[in-house]
Order: sequence, then C-alpha cells, then structure tokens
Amino acid sequence: MQKKLKIALVAPARAVSNAIIQKFEAYCKAQNFDFELGNFLLLPENPNSIWSADTQERAKEFQKFIDNSDIDAIFCARGGYGSTHLLPYLDFSPLQTKHKWIVGFSDITILHLALQKQNICSLHASMPAHWATQSKESLDSLTNILLKNEKPTEITSEIQFENINNPYNKNQSQQLTGKIIGGNLTMCVHSLGTPYELDTTDKILILEDVGEYVYHIDRLLMQLYHAGKFENLKGLIVGDFSQIKDNELHFGKSIEELFCQITQKYNYPILFGAKIGHGYHNHAFVMGGEIMVNGK
Repeated sequence: MQKKLKIALVAPARAVSNAIIQKFEAYCKAQNFDFELGNFLLLPENPNSIWSADTQERAKEFQKFIDNSDIDAIFCARGGYGSTHLLPYLDFSPLQTKHKWIVGFSDITILHLALQKQNICSLHASMPAHWATQSKESLDSLTNILLKNEKPTEITSEIQFENINNPYNKNQSQQLTGKIIGGNLTMCVHSLGTPYELDTTDKILILEDVGEYVYHIDRLLMQLYHAGKFENLKGLIVGDFSQIKDNELHFGKSIEELFCQITQKYNYPILFGAKIGHGYHNHAFVMGGEIMVNGK
C-alpha cells in the first residue's frame, strides 16, 4: 500500500490570507493528504513589511520541512517577492538523499534554479494563492505528479498548448525532447551573475511572465541573449505572458515577435502557447525532468 502523502505549506515570499490557507486545507482533505501548516503564513498584527516574518525565521521554517523526513512535498503558498532572501540560509542537500517536492512558480523560480544547481527536481506548478483563478486542470496536473510512484528523474511531464499550430511556432515538426529549465522570465534574468544562475546548455528553456511592459520584456530577453542563454538550447517553449502593458507610444512588436527576433539565428524548435504561467492554465511540470509536447 502506497504511503499517505504529507504536505507542508510555507510562505517563503509574501504572506497570505486565511482564505488561501483554507483552500490548501480543503485540497489536502479532498486528496486524503496529511498536511502541516507553517507558523509564518499570515501577516502579523501591525505589519511593517509584506512578509509574515523576518528572513531568518522564514528560512528556518523552510529548512525544518526540508529536514523532516515525514514531509513529502513543500507547497509555497504564493510568490510575489521574497524567496531570494532565503537562499543564503537554506541547505537543500538533504533532498539529494530523501527527495521531496518543492512546489510553486513565479517568484519561486529562484528556488527551482537553486535546486537545479544540485540536480534536484522540483515542481513548477500552481500555488494556493492562484487556485481560485486557475483551471481545475492546472491543479489536477499537480496532483497527478504528486501521486506518481516514480523517481522524479523518471517522470516525463506533458506540456500542453493552446494552439500547437500557432503560425509563430518554428520547427514544430521536430521531436522536442530533453530536460526542461526556466520559469518566470524576470527571475531567470535576476539569477544571472549569482550562484543560482540559469544554465540552459542542452536544455529546453521555458519562460513566462506577468504584468510587465512590452519594452521591459524586450529588455529582459536581450539580457538573456547577451548572457548567451539562447545559445546551445535543445528548444524554447514560451508560456503565458499575461496582463502585459504597453506605453502610450506603441513599442511596435508582439511578445511572439520579440522572441522570434531574438532567436532568429537559431534553428532549434520554438513553441508558443504553452499552458504555463499566471493565466487561467498553469499545468504542472517537473523542473529538471524530461518533457513531452502535446498539442491538444
């Protein structure tokens, strides 16, 4: 009989509300998961910041769940900003001998990249703060991976697309296989020059973002380009760029055109419309694992 999963909930970035905690509890009960709540999830009385506790307290709590062999997955309640502060205080090495999933996206991308430096797979997936606005399929895809009785490195994630026949999709007939890395574009760029720098060599790079100006997306892509992160890829997958803004004087290019322009000299497959990101669809995938493209 398979062991009953136990899930911990933490807030490594911004604090959350009671309503979000209740959604997490309801989800765990519906799935028959045991769960444990972190002590630092809510804003304290008379808060003086956006966080539920100071950096050391949040990091200590995260480390407690990393070290606890009874915990099978650590769900990040939300992103926002703040996960990067914890990195100097976290030791992920116990996950190399007793793997557990670190689950989240957006600001949590920096944790995924840090885990990748130690070849530890993690889950890029919807977080409780987004469950009210993201599809049931998004949450189901997370649950399905959690329930797989396989080694993380043996799980092949299925990447689905809104429209695999998007006219911008390039070399889509080529078989796209390989390990996947990336996540939030802003966080990937912020990793440059740090010990957690995005390593794209022989990988499939996936990117998404939210709430940015078109010119700023161009700036971020140019930074990755100058850092050589679009070279030596096996493929590029573009997820959802939602709530994108433009200046009064139109920048002049769509998100698709920005990506096509910056990768024009490369011949690897480039696919747009992946159901990944801050929008309605945010299907889970294993960061550092193999992927399979599905155009349905």
